[in-house]
Order: sequence, then C-alpha cells, then structure tokens
Amino acid sequence: MALAKNTLSINSHKIIDPLITFSRNSIATRVNNIGVIESVAAGVIRQDYESSIARIGQEIGWLLEESSTNLCLQSEDLSTTWSSATSVQTNYGSIGTNAKAAPDGTSNADHLKSSTTGTGIVAVKQAVTYSTDSKYTVSIFAQKGNHDYLEITNKDDNATGMTFSQVFNLNTGATGATGTSGGTVSAGMKEFPGGWYRCYVTFTAVANSADDVYYKARPDNAVSTTHATTLNSGIYLWGAQVEEKTYMTSYIPTTTSTVTRAADVAQIDDTDDVWNMNVGMSIWVHGTPLNTTETVTPIFHYQDSTNANYVTLLSDGKIKVTKASTSQLASD
Repeated sequence: MALAKNTLSINSHKIIDPLITFSRNSIATRVNNIGVIESVAAGVIRQDYESSIARIGQEIGWLLEESSTNLCLQSEDLSTTWSSATSVQTNYGSIGTNAKAAPDGTSNADHLKSSTTGTGIVAVKQAVTYSTDSKYTVSIFAQKGNHDYLEITNKDDNATGMTFSQVFNLNTGATGATGTSGGTVSAGMKEFPGGWYRCYVTFTAVANSADDVYYKARPDNAVSTTHATTLNSGIYLWGAQVEEKTYMTSYIPTTTSTVTRAADVAQIDDTDDVWNMNVGMSIWVHGTPLNTTETVTPIFHYQDSTNANYVTLLSDGKIKVTKASTSQLASD
C-alpha cells in the first residue's frame, strides 16, 4: 500500500489562517497598500506591501521580525531633545516643525534648514551611546528641499571620533560619498511615495566613536565638510531611528523614551501528528530574510514535542535536518 505524504499550504493574507497561532506583544508598523506607514495593533499580523512608485501596492507577504529597540528619542519631532550644538564646525541648523506631509500621511515632517546665510553645516544631532565592536543601523525618512543631499554621521567634522559617514542623493535615490574612517558596513535607500526615501547606514562602533547621531542637509556629495548655505535652505526629515542591528527593521516611533518592538511569533501546533518524519514531507518557504549577517536564527522550525527531531531553515539560507538528536546531513 502506498504511503500518502501530508501537505500543508498556508499563504500570507491579511486574514490569518486559523491553523496559525500568532503573537506580538507590542504595536508595530508596516507599509500599507498605498505605500503609507501605518501602525498595527499588538497581536495582529502585518501584511506588508511594496513602497516604491513602480511597485506600490504589491504584496510582499507577512512581515515577521525579531525584537528591536529604537534608541533615538523624539523620532518625529526634531525640535525636541535634538540639538544644533557642535564641537568644531559652525552649525546653522534649525528646525521648522510640521512643515510637510510625512510618510505616515500626517503633516508632521520637519524641515531641517539653515538659520542664516553663511559657510558652515546645516545639521541636527542627538546623543546616542554606542558600545565598542557592536554594529548599529541608523535610518531616517528624507525628502529633498533646496538641498539635494542628506549626510548621516556621528560627528560634525571628519577628525578623530568620526566612525562612519554616508551621503544620500535625495534627487536620484542613489547613495553617495562614504567617509574614509572605515566604520561603514553598508548603506542604502528605500523609495516611498511623495519623493521620500528611507535612508540607512550600518556601521561598527569603535572605542573612540563619538556618541552622537547627526543628520545633515547638504548641497553637495561630500563628507563632513562645511559648505555655503542660504537662509532656509535644507531638506525634510521624519522618523529617525538607531538600532543595535546589522540591518534596518520597520519603523519604531518614539517620544520621550526609547521604544522596543516585540518579536513576531507565528506557529502551528500539530497535535495529531499529521506530519510524519518517518514517511517523509516537503517544506516550501517563500520569503526574504532580513537578518543575513547577524546571529543566525531560524526562519522556519518544525519539531516534535522533545525537539529531538526537527527541520530548520536558517536566516543564512542553510538547512538543518535532525533525527534523534543526530544530524541527517553531511554538513549543515
């Protein structure tokens, strides 16, 4: 008699399959089907969508993330907690609040602009404590104004203490100049409607890293130099974020304190043994791992009650197949 192999098929949808138990002990954000950032209540799975103009509204799938903390305070109000003080260069940076429609559909994007005409920098900063040898990802939503470039760095000039610096072209959507300090690991830009880009840079902190994050409006593709500026010239910013991660996660709003987004956990409890490892089974997962360079973690894990028999798909693309606590593969 032939043995039938059981099949389980679950596709991402805004209505969760009743076989799945899902939890997340906090609110979280997603991109909705018109490319807008919106909050999703705790315990509700997030159906995520493309944000780029060419693909807006296309379903990506369920957004399942590990826990992360936004270390920046007042992520949507750069006039509070943030400062224009610098240690070396003259800073003409000032903030005009609620100056533009933001990526969440509200009118609370800020204008980082020059307070006068002169030669200096146009920047806003906040103190953030970095741990030596740890990797961090800094991000923000930015839109061009009179200036076309955003620079993200941890110091006002390029002297000792500047660990990373990355320029972003808000006119073309391409990354620009990178600082020579060697701390930058990666950088990129994600397009959103209305001329917005979510810009990010990942870096490794060192012992003498200046404990700040700077967002600078620039007229040129240069790193940590002064430049000529005129009154009210600048760019628009919203949604500042600093995470101790090697990659950028979904936006986490903050006000007067740091905020942690809880992990998304989706699971199926198979109490009827409908999947039988002795008979055989097929597992097919279509997804995009967000964590590919940090600590390797399971994306999919199927186990028995003792966890002595399991199949695991890991975030680095590797697979583990274990029976009676012994690997069944020549190499994992």
